[in-house]
Amino acid sequence: MLTRTINLRRRLVKISRVRRLHKAMDYLKEDIAKHAKVDASLVKISGDLNSYVTSKMARGMNSVKVTVDKVGDVIKVDLATELKRAKKEEKPVVAAPAAGKPKDEEKASAAAASVPAPKEKKAATAHKKEAGVDSTKQKAKKAPG
Repeated sequence: MLTRTINLRRRLVKISRVRRLHKAMDYLKEDIAKHAKVDASLVKISGDLNSYVTSKMARGMNSVKVTVDKVGDVIKVDLATELKRAKKEEKPVVAAPAAGKPKDEEKASAAAASVPAPKEKKAATAHKKEAGVDSTKQKAKKAPG
């Protein structure tokens, strides 16, 4: 087993964003094949490495650390163990919904919380009346002219 850091920026800096993921995978295969002195068709990239590179491509990626294993004639490339542990720690823990409330009640309570109280609206219109501003007169003036 061999651990290797591969610099992707050197090859991807001049490639359009649309084609970068495909080119990054091709470059990974070519580089490992060159290092292992085998054909690129014998290099197999793991799903973990593929998903890691895919997630980082949107923000831009400079390098990736991989482990290389030779099983018979096939070269298996996987994400380095340090990155696997970091990837597992990044996943947020989602709290389970409360068992007592159905989803419809949760939506209704959330909608009720976002609607301002009617007293606040009356206070805002009372403030305008004290200042001598009447919204109906302003709209009437704007309509004819």
